[in-house]
Amino acid sequence: MSLALSFVPAGAHAAAKQPPAEYAAYVAAMRKADAITDPLQRCLAYPDLPGNTWMPGAVKARCTMFLTPVRYTLDQIDATLKKPGGAAELEAAFGALLDAHFKEPAQREQINIALTVFRDADFDKAERIARAWRAAAPASAFARVALGHVLAQRGWDARGTEFAHKTPAENLEKMRGYFVEAAQEYTAALEGTSRLLPACEGLMAIGRQSSDDLQTRATERCVYIDPTSFYVVEELMNAAEPRWGGSEEAMQSVAAYALEKAAINPVLSVFAFHSAYYEIERMDDGDDQAIAVLAPAAKQVPNAA
Repeated sequence: MSLALSFVPAGAHAAAKQPPAEYAAYVAAMRKADAITDPLQRCLAYPDLPGNTWMPGAVKARCTMFLTPVRYTLDQIDATLKKPGGAAELEAAFGALLDAHFKEPAQREQINIALTVFRDADFDKAERIARAWRAAAPASAFARVALGHVLAQRGWDARGTEFAHKTPAENLEKMRGYFVEAAQEYTAALEGTSRLLPACEGLMAIGRQSSDDLQTRATERCVYIDPTSFYVVEELMNAAEPRWGGSEEAMQSVAAYALEKAAINPVLSVFAFHSAYYEIERMDDGDDQAIAVLAPAAKQVPNAA
């Protein structure tokens, strides 16, 4: 349910009651959109929150980026590799997605999203397919990123979610081993295709956990390739969080950078209130405190709605 309804008195949520007059048209349009089964079209059909000051184009860009169906599922990649010429087909398709990222606004980040299928929770399946792809196309930078994603995810899984001092040493050692292998794949991918963002973004994340030097070098490379990439800015924000050694000021600095670049890529405006979301995740209370933070934010950025 949209946060807009949180501005409506609690009793108004009852189906038997009508929303306040100022929200009647909005709620009617929202209910009409809810009936659309296709996730992307439903998102695009949702009405804007009344009284918003959202960055023009941010909603459409966000819907398109996150809800456009992936080019291939893992099973489809597996099936394609088993066909004659399948590896060449994948190379052409992923190459087209990479080109489109830089040339077609509606296709921004689809190369990144297409490769995230290799971060699937079924690590054994994802690794089998990634290794089959790399074996079929040893020179493919996309196949190297695919394997890098699997290995990096194995590393994060081995580490777990506890603070380092609560994580068993053997878990951290397993994580480091996977990260070394993943970094090798990502580095090789960048050597083969210098503007392959998912590779340097993977290195940024590994560096955040394990190496300041790697993180710095990967960040410089990613920002050089595309300073307005959503996933580059997202990783900048991750690194700015206090849990990774950052601070409130660091998060605000990344938010300012994102807003500066939002004129080129409107979806970056969603980072404006990230520090507030970070605070909400750590609140002892719950809805009341969260709504107090989100209510004003929802007027300014669509991801708070």
